[in-house]
Amino acid sequence: MADEWYYMHQGRQAGPISLEQLKQLVAAGQLRESDEVWKQGTPDWRLIRTVPELAGASRTGDDAARMALQDRPKTAPPPDSTPAPAQGEATPPSMILDGLVKFAGRSGEYLVLLGDGGLVATPLANGNVSSRSAAFSVPWSEIDSAEQRYGFAFWGIIFHHAPSGERLEVWVLYEHLPPTAFLRIEQAFSARVRFHARPIPIWKIVTLPLVLIGLLMAGGIWFYRSVARAEAVGELGGAPQFIVAFGSAGVVACCSLPVLACLAYAVWLIRRVHRRA
Repeated sequence: MADEWYYMHQGRQAGPISLEQLKQLVAAGQLRESDEVWKQGTPDWRLIRTVPELAGASRTGDDAARMALQDRPKTAPPPDSTPAPAQGEATPPSMILDGLVKFAGRSGEYLVLLGDGGLVATPLANGNVSSRSAAFSVPWSEIDSAEQRYGFAFWGIIFHHAPSGERLEVWVLYEHLPPTAFLRIEQAFSARVRFHARPIPIWKIVTLPLVLIGLLMAGGIWFYRSVARAEAVGELGGAPQFIVAFGSAGVVACCSLPVLACLAYAVWLIRRVHRRA
């Protein structure tokens, strides 16, 4: 239906809902003017403040809309992934923010948009659209398959470009977008391209934090032994004031904090990569 809208809120896509329901969400303050919406027939996502149908919705403070939201029965939150549209309907674009793109001599930060027509990549600089190079697009008809890959700090989608035989690579930091987003993209566009998902290799994801922990511990042990020897013979006078005051115990405390921080980051990263996008 033409009146079905989708919206992005806190990095998640939800919908479809009617225009009136969308106005109620905006009027109640649950959606901001900086959030994005999309409906069938529009090429890409748009900020709420740029949509004529929603003009003034966030400023009216309509009491009826607020009461309608408060009085309606509690329901489960919208699902993370949107059901596939019926045959003949357009698929809402899936956006990958701050993707590192490599293709046909291009390499850099791009805003990547996947839609009915294919892939559109717009160059970015410091998070803003840049004119340093032209945007480019690749239709689905030119993509043979898409494969999920994992690195130590990034995960990526490798699109195989049939006409040139080259690979179009899109890489995203684990912190920016969990790898489970690949499943949402596959669900939306599996009728157009063959997708190959891969299991998440936890060992690779935690390698960097664990290597950093090992280096910190090795450096801390060496530092502790040096201070302990100097402490034993009373030669701490030339050391920093912190070491003079606390001795080898201060070294242990000083080195333990970054190690604990790295462990906490590794746990957070494991939970992050398994979160549904």
